[in-house]
Order: sequence, then structure tokens, then C-alpha cells
Amino acid sequence: EQWILLERLINSISMNKNPNYRTPFSANNLKLIFSPVEFSHIMELRKYRNALVHGMLAPTISNLKQMTDEIKMICDKLLVKWASASSAATFISADEAQIFCSKVIL
Repeated sequence: EQWILLERLINSISMNKNPNYRTPFSANNLKLIFSPVEFSHIMELRKYRNALVHGMLAPTISNLKQMTDEIKMICDKLLVKWASASSAATFISADEAQIFCSKVIL
């Protein structure tokens, strides 16, 4: 669920910045949203997530919790960073965002 929220936030921010943009989770777009350090971290999490989803990785519960916590921290930062511009609220409500951010996948 944390990854879903992250994608929704990025989609919302991207569409708010450029409604014609069609690939909000592309590397080029992510570079516009995140600092170089954050971008690198997002790309590592994305690789980990894709390996997990496609069955190439069998992580421990501890690894899953760590990844979930890291994604939650990124979502929280995005919500704070973009809430003032109302971009995060265009796709999901603040209440829904907080519900997503408070959940942990176990």
C-alpha cells in the first residue's frame, strides 16, 4: 500500500506540474521531483520492489518492513513538501493519504 501511495503522489504532483505528461514515474520526471540523493534512493527502492513483484526476490519480513518504512518516510516528505501547493490533494484526499501513510505491510 505504501508503494501505491507513492505512485499516486508522484502522479498527482506530475500531473499538477504538467497535465500533458504521460510517464510520471519515469526517471526524468522523478529527477524533477526529488533531490539527487532522494532520486537515487527511489530508484533503488523501485528495483527492489520490481524484483519482489516479479518473483526474483524472497525478502524477509524484516526487509519488507524496512522498505515499507522507507517508502512511508518518502510519502510523508512528499505530502509536507507539496501540500502547500495543493498538488498532493488533487489525486487523493489528505485523510486518505494519512491512512495510506500510517499502514505498514507485514
